[in-house]
Amino acid sequence: MLLRNDVADAEELVEGLLVNNPSIKWWMPARDRSVEGQLTYSSFVRDIERVLVHDHTVVVMGSETVVPSGQSADAGKTIHRRFTDVWMNEDGHWLLIARHASVICGG
Repeated sequence: MLLRNDVADAEELVEGLLVNNPSIKWWMPARDRSVEGQLTYSSFVRDIERVLVHDHTVVVMGSETVVPSGQSADAGKTIHRRFTDVWMNEDGHWLLIARHASVICGG
């Protein structure tokens, strides 16, 4: 989705998806499309370090290395960050319900 700059795909994850990241603070893709064209990446690599499963909820934590492109903030720079994603199983489907990412200073 991110490498294709396909914001519409984010809407299909879950209506109430809440994203908190360094460049746009918080964002609900299903309700706000104002960031279209600003979330593009030429590279996106994720290293999952920990997965916690609790009933119908899963928390995934780790690091990411991204290279923004196009109109995105810091286009062309390599950025290292930490992330936490929260998934929920609803009617047999895993839905991303929350995401937080923060830049590692000096990284």
